[in-house]
Amino acid sequence: MRVKAWDLRRAPVDLVDYIRRRGTAGGFKVMQDARKRTQEFFKTALLRQLVIAVSLKEDADGTVDAAELNWLLRVLDPVVERHPRLGFVILNQLRPSLWQRWPAHIHFARHQGLSLQDAISIAQFADSYFGVLDIFGLAANAAARPGLYVPLDEDELFGSQQHAPAIVKDGQVILASGDRARIEPAFLSFLGDLA
Repeated sequence: MRVKAWDLRRAPVDLVDYIRRRGTAGGFKVMQDARKRTQEFFKTALLRQLVIAVSLKEDADGTVDAAELNWLLRVLDPVVERHPRLGFVILNQLRPSLWQRWPAHIHFARHQGLSLQDAISIAQFADSYFGVLDIFGLAANAAARPGLYVPLDEDELFGSQQHAPAIVKDGQVILASGDRARIEPAFLSFLGDLA
């Protein structure tokens, strides 16, 4: 049986605009076993840490973009030195050529034996979310997770409004730009407020 899939990067502009204005509350239902595995993962890997779920842009092969990952690591290292309670769970898969020993504050959910559904559950139950508005970002938004949300493909999502101000609603900040020069200060400010 084939199931028709929908590419979230091709979401209609009016749907994305509706989500930007009103959110996606009630949009994702997590299975009970995924929720249980998520809670067990938090208790074993991230005990007493403030858990931030992270989703980065992916390459054509469906793994985390190496440039995005390098940028994130460069930004996180000084922040974690000041705020050691922060723990980050990257929800995307990592290509084998990038496997290495990662700092203790970074975990890759999909490489800890967790499934895609478990990763979606992590996005919904983490203390906060940072990343693109992909399946994980939409799930976190639906669960009203405070966070910093970045457009997956700003040309398609925001059209001529590329440099519009961010949308802020109930601790959720949806940036109108995917430019790292704009994301980095917003992310650092967001992390400072959490810690």
